[in-house]
Amino acid sequence: MGRKFLSIIIPVKNIDKWEENILENVNLVNDKNEDDVEILFIYSKKMDSSVLKLKQKLFHKKNIKFIKDEQTGIYSAMNKGIYVSNGEFIQFMGSDDTFNKKNFTKVINFLKKNLNTGILLCEAILSTDNINEKESGNKLACGRGGRIHWLLSSPRIHQAMIYNNKLIKKYNLRYLTSLKVTSDYIFTAELLSLTRNIKKLDLWFISYYKYGFSSDFSVISNYAEHIKGFAQSKYLKKYLLIVIILRFGMLLNRVLKKFIYSFYKYLKKIS
Repeated sequence: MGRKFLSIIIPVKNIDKWEENILENVNLVNDKNEDDVEILFIYSKKMDSSVLKLKQKLFHKKNIKFIKDEQTGIYSAMNKGIYVSNGEFIQFMGSDDTFNKKNFTKVINFLKKNLNTGILLCEAILSTDNINEKESGNKLACGRGGRIHWLLSSPRIHQAMIYNNKLIKKYNLRYLTSLKVTSDYIFTAELLSLTRNIKKLDLWFISYYKYGFSSDFSVISNYAEHIKGFAQSKYLKKYLLIVIILRFGMLLNRVLKKFIYSFYKYLKKIS
């Protein structure tokens, strides 16, 4: 497989529920961009029956590879994807994420005209069982304000971001496998701190499912992992004190809002 323009990295495990979704994504990508895009499915240790079934359905696709990761965990799988990737740019997604058919090719065409882009920030649609809601936040990390905004734990929708592979490999960036759910945020924060070639497209590139593996992780646990991640990153350590103060302030703000709301309800009840 020769040099590709974009590598799409998808960790896979127990994907029976999402097989149809994955196949739709593959067909969408390959409809117009098969020569430009490689899709890397990363599985851990041993290929389970659901992944084997998917591989059998896609064996004839020349731009698709199934890669074994000797370690376990989603962040290890993403790191394996980085290591074997052959694209100018990288995008990470889950098996339950869905590309926007209308906007996928727009993103590819934009990047072809802006090859020096360090990170491209798009937006996403949050899918639940009953509704789809547009989510914004990534684009705020662009421009002057964005130099500060990523310290506030945004952007958070990493599936709607595309990263420059040369930048990743220049600084030997990898996901921190010591973190449970926030390594994608730390990884993105590192990149945002290392480049000024940040661009945004105000379009919804991908839909992601609400009930992902991090959905039950508490706010306090998230903030604790942010601090741990900044402490472990050689590129973000210098911001550690700022992040500790910010996270404490953000947590205090949440507590105060909850207290004020409860107090207001109490006053309303006794009046």
